[in-house]
Amino acid sequence: MRLFPHSPQHLAVSCTDRTENARTIMGGAYKEVLSHSISDLKSEELWRFLLTMQRCCAIIATKTKRNSEVIEMLAFGTNNDEITAAPFLLSMTDHSDNELSIIIALAKRGEKGEGLDLTGFPPEIANKAKDLLLESYPVYEDTEQIYEIRFNDYIIYQCRNESYTCWDDSEVRKGRYLIIFEKSNLLDYYKSVLFDWDDDDTKSKRKHYGIYTENHIIDVISNTSPTITRINSDSTEQKL
Repeated sequence: MRLFPHSPQHLAVSCTDRTENARTIMGGAYKEVLSHSISDLKSEELWRFLLTMQRCCAIIATKTKRNSEVIEMLAFGTNNDEITAAPFLLSMTDHSDNELSIIIALAKRGEKGEGLDLTGFPPEIANKAKDLLLESYPVYEDTEQIYEIRFNDYIIYQCRNESYTCWDDSEVRKGRYLIIFEKSNLLDYYKSVLFDWDDDDTKSKRKHYGIYTENHIIDVISNTSPTITRINSDSTEQKL
């Protein structure tokens, strides 16, 4: 999760986890912490503060599982209930034959209050944030839960900094973290920037896929469904 530092929406959780519970509890907590002296912070101080809040509060108000629990399946267009926080993008490679490989690591939580450092922040802000952050859990990349999402071909893709994205209620989507869009701004836009020579049967299979990670929002429009492969720590692979 990340706060939006460039708009009033920075007091709410980001589009990577929009459960009503998390949005209500976390949004209220941020407002309480930030409302008193927020105007006194310089932009650089505010940015560092928001990043600290993002890192330390990433799992508050969302359900968690044991760190050692194995995720059995990931799929686009489903709730992926076993994923407790936004995954991390490790790499994205566009191969010479237009195969797109996206490597993600699932998130695991650290210890409560771990990694808390408010050095350099005004005391009135640090004191108000400390109690909240000490009750929160940081999230890290789980090196035991790494997956490759591979598109054998694509029409167009984009990768955006999560801080510069916002939720659009006009878009119609299914899934959590791994999204299938029925209606989106990208679907409305992409035809204006390419020559679409595919026949109608091929076009009927075309979908817009979204991959929502901790710091990146990836969109891919493809005529073929991606494969998801778990990359185990012993370098073997398991197709899902």
